[in-house]
Amino acid sequence: MKLEKDFDVAAVVYLSFLGDKKPDVADWDPKYKEIIGKKLVRVAAFTKDEKPNLRTGWVDPCVTEATNVDAKVILGQYGKLLQYLGADVMNNEVMGTYWQLMQQDDNLAAAGAVREMLERVPEYLARQTQERYSRPKCSPFDRTSVWAPRAPQATPPSSMDSNSMGPPFPPIWNSGARRRL
Repeated sequence: MKLEKDFDVAAVVYLSFLGDKKPDVADWDPKYKEIIGKKLVRVAAFTKDEKPNLRTGWVDPCVTEATNVDAKVILGQYGKLLQYLGADVMNNEVMGTYWQLMQQDDNLAAAGAVREMLERVPEYLARQTQERYSRPKCSPFDRTSVWAPRAPQATPPSSMDSNSMGPPFPPIWNSGARRRL
């Protein structure tokens, strides 16, 4: 294929993010459709595997070969952008597949049960650890127990000092004069 200025066209590159799209040829002249179709190369901007793509096949080698600092930085940032967007696309694909799977039969109820089980894993591991290291293995300690956070204690309004902005000092400080820290 020759252009007006006698350039020889080796390929027509169609760049899409994952390389899975085709150009819309509906309004193309049939002559060009045939000529371009033979030279059309679809290239992915980013792929999740080792397939050739724009980032690993062109951007990264250009970054390595660039001698101009500005070009090196711009190309490096472009490569990072492609990688970031690729990870986002992969996450969307995974979530789409997951949602389709969840809509089949009773999978949504099963997923809810799995989520509840996963929420209890930390408690289960703590209990297993406690069981493994309880007497007599807990030496030099007297006992083992699983830590549980205490709920915050509400201070009754009657114990509020009318001159202060909050509850009174702990009882040990209430004997005699108050000390401020």
